[in-house]
Amino acid sequence: MDVSKGKQQIEPHSTKGYEEGQPVGGARSFTHKDGRTILFSLDAPWIHVSVSRTDRIPDWEDLRLTKLAFIGPSRYAIQIVPPVDEYVNIHPNCLHLWSPLNDDILGSLQRKETRE
Repeated sequence: MDVSKGKQQIEPHSTKGYEEGQPVGGARSFTHKDGRTILFSLDAPWIHVSVSRTDRIPDWEDLRLTKLAFIGPSRYAIQIVPPVDEYVNIHPNCLHLWSPLNDDILGSLQRKETRE
């Protein structure tokens, strides 16, 4: 099953070691033996990946491993912290990563070194 909207299709980078489950609200679901649950979807112009655990909030290593497997090593991924009045909390131990389909969107975030 491809995650798609219109004619765009995107696949996770590498799901080796993950077991695919039933879709959840239009997203593909995966579990890993370490306890992470992943939802992967295309919300054009973004790839959206959520990672959750039943017992705690995912840590940096959870985010790093999830990003490598589902977004890939050469794409940008960001977390968004919205204004308080826009918070949505469906799962208490879930964090989200967003990756633009067009990396130019984040080009201005790259560190620019200046020489005097």
